[in-house]
Amino acid sequence: MTDQRDVENVDQYETRNLLEGWCPEGEAWTDAVQRVTAAEWERITHDFPLSKPSEQAAALSLYSFTGLIPTNQDDQGGGGQGYDGAVDVLLTDATTGERQVMEVTSSLDPVYQGASRAAEDFERIIRLTYTGTMTWTLGLERGWEFQRLKKLAPIIARMLNDLDGPVDGSEEEIELRPNVTARRLGITDPPIVYVDSRNAGASSFEDTYLDALSAYLANDPTIDGKLEKLEREGPRFEATRRHLYIGMASTGRQGGLLPSSPSYFTWGNFTPPTILDDLWLDGGTGELYHWAREAGWVFHRMS
Repeated sequence: MTDQRDVENVDQYETRNLLEGWCPEGEAWTDAVQRVTAAEWERITHDFPLSKPSEQAAALSLYSFTGLIPTNQDDQGGGGQGYDGAVDVLLTDATTGERQVMEVTSSLDPVYQGASRAAEDFERIIRLTYTGTMTWTLGLERGWEFQRLKKLAPIIARMLNDLDGPVDGSEEEIELRPNVTARRLGITDPPIVYVDSRNAGASSFEDTYLDALSAYLANDPTIDGKLEKLEREGPRFEATRRHLYIGMASTGRQGGLLPSSPSYFTWGNFTPPTILDDLWLDGGTGELYHWAREAGWVFHRMS
């Protein structure tokens, strides 16, 4: 007799076939955009500037799929309607006047973002300091984003200088530091040193996808702040629904939560935040995922 716990354990850790077990498919983007008006589309792209691409994408997506008219409540410059602590987007039904509120955020890891900018300086400093004749490629391995790269760069350059010399036919990877590897490409004129790979820094998770997503929504401080704002601002507008739209990153601590397949949304158990009525996940993967409290998960093809 098979223990049910063993069955659940196998299901939890098995490699999933991403082409099977999908959540339901909703309306495609190509069909949804047939209903939009050019004037309203232009107004939205103007009111939600590209300086905040996630907010613009969220506003256009919600307008296309729901028909609700988005207005920018968080624009405090110029003729904006914003104020301190405002909800990001107000959604209005043009026919009934019903209003809904939406917050927009990203799962990008600020530590990884900052480190990615530092990695560019890391490469530049090494190039300025390296005096050898070899061309090298460098790899930044897991954990590199916590290194002080600007201080590490001259040390790496000196190590490469010390390793410069006649080619012995070896192209094996050399570990220069616990998070930095190097590989010789040979003598070139001029010699070049460049970073050709960086670990994405994504944490792996042992839970099934929906359980891991639930834990992220329950424990992330940025998400918590967004939910608090929805709870606070909803009554101000007499909002009938509260939406959270997340741009899902492929890198950083939450990179493992990138929604890569509709099969992820039948894998595990989803426990939504109590305050939410709608959740939208946009990972730039060609699908937009939408959870509604009444209907559960669907996905929309975006191309």
